[in-house]
Amino acid sequence: MRHPLWIDRPRQREELRRSLTGANEPKILVLCAGPGMGKSWLLRQFADDALQFGAHVSLLDLSDDRAYDALALVRQLRDALGASFFDPLTLTINEVTAPRLTLNVRSRSRPAAQPLLAGTGHPGVKDNLFVVQTDDPRLLSAIDERVTRTFFACLEDLAAQAPVLLLFDSYEHASLDNERWLPGVADRWIRQELLRRVRDGKVRNTVLVLAGRLLPPFDASWASTLGVLTLEALSHAEVARCLGARHSGEPLSDAEVQAIYALTRGQPQLVRLISDALTGLGGLSDQELQ
Repeated sequence: MRHPLWIDRPRQREELRRSLTGANEPKILVLCAGPGMGKSWLLRQFADDALQFGAHVSLLDLSDDRAYDALALVRQLRDALGASFFDPLTLTINEVTAPRLTLNVRSRSRPAAQPLLAGTGHPGVKDNLFVVQTDDPRLLSAIDERVTRTFFACLEDLAAQAPVLLLFDSYEHASLDNERWLPGVADRWIRQELLRRVRDGKVRNTVLVLAGRLLPPFDASWASTLGVLTLEALSHAEVARCLGARHSGEPLSDAEVQAIYALTRGQPQLVRLISDALTGLGGLSDQELQ
């Protein structure tokens, strides 16, 4: 839920709303900004707004140090968007990751492929959480292709019901180099499979946002579907409004606000840290403001 006492970014939120609702609006939004500018906070605002709009939302932070290959990515996206919409994907994952041992035992009460979820009384599919058990690159490629194909078939069905918003935070972690873009496994799958399908119209009613301190380059072929978001430093009036909203004692004087504005230059994280120091309030985590 959006914190009522922190900054608002109405222009950026309106750009997202247009992308979710407008047929000719950019479906891929990129946001590159330095530390402390509020990228993570904005993505959480985006998620809240989209949920209120009735969209299905996934917010994936790539800074969690997981090794994201195709299988890990689709599992994360599936679970965030709603695993029940991706039963065919889960069945495919179970098939390609399960040990090759077959038990010829069937329940007379229900088919073996349709276990009952405890307490629901309805058929469901559970992930076995196994990993692919091969080092053969050709087999790995075939498995990734099959899992990817099934994922997008499910995603298309889901997007036909309601808009889908996929948010990727800390996207700089998808690069193997901190200074220049060197694509890792996660970035290659996201751009080659996910973004290309959205760009080419193969996945409709779906919006993606990539946010990070460093982002991959996009050539002219992306121009029609790519939108660039920016985050400016807070204005003097916004700093005053943020400090006033968070200050529990006597209001700060104009001179005090001006001094804080001059010191922070409107950088949201610094404004928040100074405000917390003045009020003793436990504020948002640093990561939420990155």
